[in-house]
Amino acid sequence: MTLILTISEVKYFLGIIFLLTGATAQAVVEVGAGLNSAYSARYIPSINAGFGTKSWIISGSASGTRNAYYFHNTYSLTWFRTWNSGKFIWGDVTSGVGLGGFYIQRSFKDDGQPVANKESDGGGGPAFRVRWFVLDPAYLNIEAILGLREISAHAALNFQNLVSFSVGVEL
Repeated sequence: MTLILTISEVKYFLGIIFLLTGATAQAVVEVGAGLNSAYSARYIPSINAGFGTKSWIISGSASGTRNAYYFHNTYSLTWFRTWNSGKFIWGDVTSGVGLGGFYIQRSFKDDGQPVANKESDGGGGPAFRVRWFVLDPAYLNIEAILGLREISAHAALNFQNLVSFSVGVEL
């Protein structure tokens, strides 16, 4: 199934979002690149993008790695309620709290094995964000999703979190 929207349909959809979020909404678009901890706490490259206003934002990321024996992909989507926390050195700091989720796909193939072993899982829960505008509009960002799944793992203090660090620009 292919989803193709015309420019007028996109404008209509964005208009509805702005009506629901208030007449004083100011659009914020962010793009960045960084690292996340989706692969057993080993940081792998990711791309990040977000859309929202000065008071809320929907942010997503995609990351992955691959070689001849394995691949590992992670996708995340978060919603944050954001606010200005003040200044740090010379730049503004914004913070956010919200909800997020992630989906992970991975595969591993042993030598001599005809088929790769594929797995997928996901998690979701509370999410947190801190962003420092080092040279406005450029920023340093850290986000965390506390993955709430497999309660026995939490009892053993083995949390399934997704933490990402990125450098980006707010447009």
